[in-house]
Amino acid sequence: MRYLGGLQGSSGFSAAGRVLKAIAVYGFFRGIAWSGFMYLYPLYVLSVGYHTADLGPIATYASLASAMILPVAGYFIDVGYAPHVAVASGLCVVGSLVLPVLAPTYLGLVAGYSLSNVAFMLWSPSRASMVALLVKPSVLGRIFGVYTLLYNIARVATPYLLGFALSYFTYGQLMTYVGAVILAATAGFAVVVTPPVSYTHLRAHETSLHLVCRLLLE
Repeated sequence: MRYLGGLQGSSGFSAAGRVLKAIAVYGFFRGIAWSGFMYLYPLYVLSVGYHTADLGPIATYASLASAMILPVAGYFIDVGYAPHVAVASGLCVVGSLVLPVLAPTYLGLVAGYSLSNVAFMLWSPSRASMVALLVKPSVLGRIFGVYTLLYNIARVATPYLLGFALSYFTYGQLMTYVGAVILAATAGFAVVVTPPVSYTHLRAHETSLHLVCRLLLE
């Protein structure tokens, strides 16, 4: 992680370096939340009276509902709201974990799964947009390599720990607790990537190549 802080010059360190590190840490917590959802959600569905056969239609309906959001998200990312879209994706993660517990109906389960899909669709392009404006193209691979490593460490460890926790808590309780963790992480992430460290401010540190590309797109 040390090289992240040196990707920008001294003028951009306080803003760009802080945001890059925030994305890394937040990605780790998203790994916890995503792995927790994938582990707990099907077990929770079965625990509230539904069957394994119901998981397929739930996933299908959720995919149809969430697929329409990506073009809208892409527009907001392109006009400079990538940090806000990233924060919105975190709130969707929270909803995917908590909503099925609050509304354990078929509609609530579909909505929770839909929010999980939306969270993934919002996070990937918004994160990529922020990182692309902050670092040189020559180090993008290493940056995303670190991000992916942290994310997957969380994904590997979380099911193992949740397996032990199930001896003391119900599926719904654990989903709520994981939701609370990612909510706190999202709040901290929002403080770093939204004003006063705004996307407009970060653009002041973009490279000439990024500036040309952005002006062409706009």
